[in-house]
Amino acid sequence: MAGGAGGGGMGGGGPCGDNPLACGPTCAICTAPAGVTPVCRSATCQLGCGPAATAVACPAAPANGTTLCSGSSCDFKCNQGTCRQGSSCVAATSIAACGATCAPCTAAPAHATATCDGTACDFKCDQSYCRQGASCAAATTIAACGATCAVCTAPAHGTAKCSNGTACDFDCELGYHKCGAACLSDTDPNSCGARCSPCPTVANGTATCDGTSCGVQCDATYHYCSEGTTCRSNSVLSSCVICTADPPDPVCRGCTHSGETGCQPVCGYAPLTWPAHINATTAVCEP
Repeated sequence: MAGGAGGGGMGGGGPCGDNPLACGPTCAICTAPAGVTPVCRSATCQLGCGPAATAVACPAAPANGTTLCSGSSCDFKCNQGTCRQGSSCVAATSIAACGATCAPCTAAPAHATATCDGTACDFKCDQSYCRQGASCAAATTIAACGATCAVCTAPAHGTAKCSNGTACDFDCELGYHKCGAACLSDTDPNSCGARCSPCPTVANGTATCDGTSCGVQCDATYHYCSEGTTCRSNSVLSSCVICTADPPDPVCRGCTHSGETGCQPVCGYAPLTWPAHINATTAVCEP
């Protein structure tokens, strides 16, 4: 195989004539990219460096690499999107050679792993940790809570917390209790005590709450009667109370109701004439 340095061509009067670049049984013409010398070695077209007559065949470039020459010395360059690492070309998504500059990524912060997206270095926090600026914090704080790293907030009169490191929640201040997403006063009749439903309304009165249970504050000139939970006028004697009005008239009197038919409270102006079925001295119902 006359023609190329080191032999291997088919020139020198052989089947391929005198062309040193005619190579192999088919006399294929060897070619090479600019800056690289085509050579025929062992009946195979190869890439070499240096003058054609004395060119040295280069070893094959690594995967994702291309042969190039530095004078008569062989070398290689990595294709776009890859970076050179020793005698190899690796994807530019490696933390050892990241992005267009193929720069190595700096060490990740505690509880994190360095990453490269092919453009720039970054880091990813470990499970149960959340990113806070340039660090990773445990996912149990109100600044970064649970798997979603949520920022916990609280309503008025409440304090935010990260419950069990899984979800945001809040506690209410002393004197307040939780109702849905709010903290309401224990004495608020719209949500009395530990309950989250309003106290019942009463005609001629205002619902109240003592911090535990509902009550009623009757309007002026009305009094509370637990039987039926109502506010009754002071000018009408109810079966639940013996009342007096002030100033002195009208004066209301009545009997202690003991269940007898027809025994009803009486209201009138002094001097009051007692009905026959009421004892005027004891003010109780007679048999």
